[in-house]
Amino acid sequence: MTSMVARNLAIFFLIFGPLKTHAALALAKRVIGYCTINPRYIPLWVAREMGFFTKDCLETSLVFVRSAPILVTGLKSGQILFGYEEVGSTLSASVEKLHALVLEPLERLELHVASVDKFVTELHNSEITIPANVGYIPERNYRMLAAVLVSSGKISRGEMAPFVKEKGVPGYTPTQGHIASFFAYDPHALRGLRQGGLRNCFLFSHASLFLGQMTQLSDGMSLLLQRHS
Repeated sequence: MTSMVARNLAIFFLIFGPLKTHAALALAKRVIGYCTINPRYIPLWVAREMGFFTKDCLETSLVFVRSAPILVTGLKSGQILFGYEEVGSTLSASVEKLHALVLEPLERLELHVASVDKFVTELHNSEITIPANVGYIPERNYRMLAAVLVSSGKISRGEMAPFVKEKGVPGYTPTQGHIASFFAYDPHALRGLRQGGLRNCFLFSHASLFLGQMTQLSDGMSLLLQRHS
């Protein structure tokens, strides 16, 4: 379990750490919440005490909350960026979901990351989400995917920023369902495929968080659109 926490910390640095040089950046403030006290959080506390977060330009606060529901509320509000709870890691769930929705399908299709022109996920408009304290969702999702690709050996850490810029799509859709917010890209994808601007694009998203909480199941979908040879 401790090794899982350490792995998630490594992915956390890749996702939320700066993509620019450290000299050009002020410390970025991040809040990490947790709701139990036990030895598996030792890497988290050690990382803070040893200055690992500061080294990567992250000013990090560790916040203890009384229960998992309160932690989830903090995550949804944007006051807590990253959270651990007793039955598992919120980040771990996201990582495993990306493996299931993106990495495993690409491996079955024998497609390399470089062979996919665009990765399309939830394209919520930042002009709506940032004032609502939810952050820039597309960039966060692309950095999460890039971090998972790095940890899986699919790309190097130096390729993270180019991946987000070249393979991602800016957010522009009104806030709506997770899957619906990537389907909004379909007309652009079809035009690119027909006119020659795209060879293919990979669309993916997890499904309803509300239904997931009701059923205790996790689902989502991914779809590869590809031009006819």
